[in-house]
Amino acid sequence: MTQANRTDITITSGHIPEDSKLTGLSLLFDVSRILNVLSSKADGSMLRIVSCRITWVRYKPETNCLVAYELGCTDTETGESEVVRYFGKCYLAEDFENSVQKTQFIHVSVDSRLPTVIVLEDQRTILSHCLADRSLDALPLLSNSRKLVRLLHNEIPGLNRNVFRISDKKLKIRIVRFKPERRALVQIKTRLVHRSNGRREDLRLYVRHYADNLGASVYKTMKTLYQVSGGSSLYEIPEPLACLSEDRLLFMSELAGERLTDRLAHPPVGNLLKMTARALAALHSAPVPDLNIRTIDNLLDDTKATADSLVTLDPQLSTTVEKLLDWLQELPVLGGNDTAFVHGDFYHDQVLLGENKIGILDFDRSYTGDPLADVGNFCAHLLMEGLPGEVKEASSRAFLFAVEYFRSSGRQPDQRRLMLWTVFGLLQLAVSPFRGFEPDWKSKSRSILTLAEQIYYETGFIK
Repeated sequence: MTQANRTDITITSGHIPEDSKLTGLSLLFDVSRILNVLSSKADGSMLRIVSCRITWVRYKPETNCLVAYELGCTDTETGESEVVRYFGKCYLAEDFENSVQKTQFIHVSVDSRLPTVIVLEDQRTILSHCLADRSLDALPLLSNSRKLVRLLHNEIPGLNRNVFRISDKKLKIRIVRFKPERRALVQIKTRLVHRSNGRREDLRLYVRHYADNLGASVYKTMKTLYQVSGGSSLYEIPEPLACLSEDRLLFMSELAGERLTDRLAHPPVGNLLKMTARALAALHSAPVPDLNIRTIDNLLDDTKATADSLVTLDPQLSTTVEKLLDWLQELPVLGGNDTAFVHGDFYHDQVLLGENKIGILDFDRSYTGDPLADVGNFCAHLLMEGLPGEVKEASSRAFLFAVEYFRSSGRQPDQRRLMLWTVFGLLQLAVSPFRGFEPDWKSKSRSILTLAEQIYYETGFIK
């Protein structure tokens, strides 16, 4: 997707894409209008919608746009607050009618206080409750307390109904993350009662629900890593409990600990970064057979797609993006011979600080490849968090992390290769402000790419 092929796409002063073929685009990005539409359809309901924010965007110019929303709601009878997730999608004229017809086949048990599906014909847009996502069709099952209790008894090892009683009334279910038509993360909290002695204990699980069959391979990877991590004094991962291939569900235990993201706001954090670097080095040594191999060329192809999106959204970035892509062509030459297990999305929000070990989360993107991709990605996130005024401190943190990683892993420090992987990470991150639709996403994206240039010209941060 190059800008030359997208002559009818512009960006308004409010940084909202204007696409002549997607008439509902401006509606999807206007949370006030979305709030008004949903509130009018829920008029008379016991649930009052008080806020609406965008949590995720997937925009395909001249094709469709999908936006996820988090609704802050209040129960008018109890006064209790709750969060409800919706999503909206606008279509081309030729795709809209078919999509409307598909909504007629949605028969799910959704919260009766809110509409399941809203069709806005003049905007060629459909708003849907998250439980009406046909690609994530097991969400209604996970949201039904009684059915979920039966599922836990039948599928989770150690939760035999003859040994434990699980009360569906005590069950608390929360959708933690929701990317429509892709995946969802659901938290389950409840209490177990031992039938023999009445003793009670808390049960906390997470479930990943996939639109595709990725869960089966992730489960296999996690099973291997869980066994390996049991003998490690440096890191641990959630225990994979069950994989239901037909429903595309992956159950795992909750891992205790504080997120490194939260601790980074309260320095000093040097020792925590060193611990994380040592844990990553140990993770990279894990023997995980039959894992998907991703070459640097494969990854660069994915990055070109991200680059195209950036240029479409902000044509002024064209020169910078092309320059970064040219620089990254050196990566296959530098890192082709060093391969290991790679997390694939390693950064501070995937790290938990346990009592004795570092907890590592989310193995959806794991592969066999250049391990410095993880190091560069972690450093890129640290550097981005330093924008706009704390880049110097962020660089010091990245330096500390990288030096400790090389020391712990036994790999020879390769400053140029790490610098390029960091540039790679920043280029990938440059589209994230738009995907989260941050108010100043355009300026943030530009700042991230400017930072990538600085890192390149300064040859990174390991001297």
